[in-house]
Amino acid sequence: MRKVDVFGKKLTRFSIFVWIAGFFVIILAGYFLILNLHVNQLDALEQEKQLLQIQIDSLLTKQEEEKFYNVEDIIQYLPNTFNQNQTGVEIELLRNLSGLSDANNYKITFTQDASSPFTQTLPSTVKFVSISISMTAPDIVSVFTFIRNIQNQNNIYYIKSINISLNTNGSASVQLVIYTFYNDVQI
Repeated sequence: MRKVDVFGKKLTRFSIFVWIAGFFVIILAGYFLILNLHVNQLDALEQEKQLLQIQIDSLLTKQEEEKFYNVEDIIQYLPNTFNQNQTGVEIELLRNLSGLSDANNYKITFTQDASSPFTQTLPSTVKFVSISISMTAPDIVSVFTFIRNIQNQNNIYYIKSINISLNTNGSASVQLVIYTFYNDVQI
């Protein structure tokens, strides 16, 4: 076989097919390398997903400890006066935080010197204020968030009744009756 061509240039023994085969091997090796990298990342994400799911399940099954006190036990912690404006602003803030700021037909009514919602007799210095709230909420989840927010307040509220009616358009008609208390004594 000749080592030079007709023009005197050296002939190489590599043909174009060798170059194509080498290029194909490099491409194939790169493909499997990238595929292996993605499979490893997918496995790591799957393990992280399982860990997060375990954490979510443990949080959902964890029961919060709630303590219920008798009114006699908390009389000393009750405020001495009732401020309707302050309570109204607080409930309005809770409503907005719960996603109910766009609730239709929102109405709040305060009834001071309401009768006791409890069957047990209490000292005459404990005064009750009934708060009636009615609205049409855009969704039911916001209503439950609102109720949880009321329960988590520093002020003492007693939720006497909750009436929720689901409407055909997905909204909910809500009527709440809650009580707050104060100990009408002079300090």
